[in-house]
Amino acid sequence: MTAEIAIMNKHSIALASDSAVTMRQGTSEKIKTSANKLFALSKYRPIGIMIFGNADFMGIPWETIIKIYRNKLGKKKFDAMKEYADDFIAFLDNGNPLFPESIQKEYLLSTIYSYFDFIKTEIETKLDFVLTQKNEITQDEVKEITSSIIKKHYKEWIDADNIPSIPNTHTKDIADKFGENIDTIIEEVFQKLPITKPHLNQLKEIAPCLFFKVSKEY
Repeated sequence: MTAEIAIMNKHSIALASDSAVTMRQGTSEKIKTSANKLFALSKYRPIGIMIFGNADFMGIPWETIIKIYRNKLGKKKFDAMKEYADDFIAFLDNGNPLFPESIQKEYLLSTIYSYFDFIKTEIETKLDFVLTQKNEITQDEVKEITSSIIKKHYKEWIDADNIPSIPNTHTKDIADKFGENIDTIIEEVFQKLPITKPHLNQLKEIAPCLFFKVSKEY
């Protein structure tokens, strides 16, 4: 668990953090207990940045990304803190060679696969529970459990807030560009589970939501 603190008064801000981070790729994780989470974003201005959660972004450590940005920023200064944040996000977003299209695709599809596998595990856990209680389970019960869990996840993501900095066209862009890949992932993950066409469409709608919405639950 990450612990980060900011103490502020009229004259300054003090930042502090612990040193445990998670390195995550797909479904695998590695914990480091002696990592830096607090960095100077500029060599020439008192601007700090802390990382939270995963220690890397698309396989590149945040520490490396921040140092590359810091060198690019050089002596450039902004009048407001938000401008530093906006410039850093633009550095990540605008065709950065650190994240070629092949890496972006791999990251996107592995994230979708992992989340769908999470849904499948929840379905299987509920099915196992019913089977344990009754020593049998009907096909209708399998359909009902599968349906209710997919609907629950769908509602959570549809009701979630959009990330303001991401354009509204992002969901359509993902669906258009990776629709066939998403179909393949659904087939691989859910296999023989009875998924109706409406729930299949709900899964397809969930996929792009993972990248432009913030879920309170997941």
